[in-house]
Amino acid sequence: SRIERTLSPDTKQSLYQQTGAPLHPAYALPQLLAFYDTKDSDNAHLVEKVHQWKSISSICLSRWTGQSHTQIPISYSEASWTGLLNFRSCTWNDEAMRILEKSCNLKVLPSLSDFDRGNVLADGISQHSHDGTNNSYWNRWPELRQSRFFLGIGDGAAANIGSKCGSLSSRDDSKRRIAVTIGTSAAARLCLPLEIDTNHNHSDIVVPFGLFCYRVDKSTLLLGGALTDGGSIIEWARSLCNLQSTESFTECLEKVATMYGNRC
Repeated sequence: SRIERTLSPDTKQSLYQQTGAPLHPAYALPQLLAFYDTKDSDNAHLVEKVHQWKSISSICLSRWTGQSHTQIPISYSEASWTGLLNFRSCTWNDEAMRILEKSCNLKVLPSLSDFDRGNVLADGISQHSHDGTNNSYWNRWPELRQSRFFLGIGDGAAANIGSKCGSLSSRDDSKRRIAVTIGTSAAARLCLPLEIDTNHNHSDIVVPFGLFCYRVDKSTLLLGGALTDGGSIIEWARSLCNLQSTESFTECLEKVATMYGNRC
């Protein structure tokens, strides 16, 4: 990407270690810089219309609860997935902000909050929107009128928690498990306890090269790695173990499950 060519190796390494995200065109920093670079593009009229960037979950929550878009923060988890968050302090990363502010007003970034701290989400669906008009969701989903909503979290964090590999409050290593998820892509992730650090007490933590390190919440990190091609792993295992039939492959899986019991 253009930004990768303009930054020094030290700056790129610093960004990686502070945000836990590699400098890749899929992340927010390169995309925002490209969006706001209107010299060679036709999107100048779009730039003028941007008031604040939001995640899809935040937009949905705004509509359901009747709150204005600016009232809905982004969770530490989703913000971390953008590659703009300092995962130690849970603040927008200073280095990334210095780069970004050359192209846009930093007010376009939403406020930050833990996923369960969005006070504006405590009352469920509202009968009226913030502008006084009727909220159509009030009649559409009456069951959710008194429901407690939460801010969105990253899909990797949700996968770990849903796989019972969260251990969000445990510091017992024996209770922590690696979650392996396989689909079109594949990933292996591990939840690790780490409280928010505003005093640089955790500056010695090093993210291993090639892995990512994101926030789940104020007390937990998600460390892991991913591959883009996860769907071929079954064919790879069949070929490696010479298990060509479905029956032989299923039998092998059952033996492995029996061998490891509750540990897998």
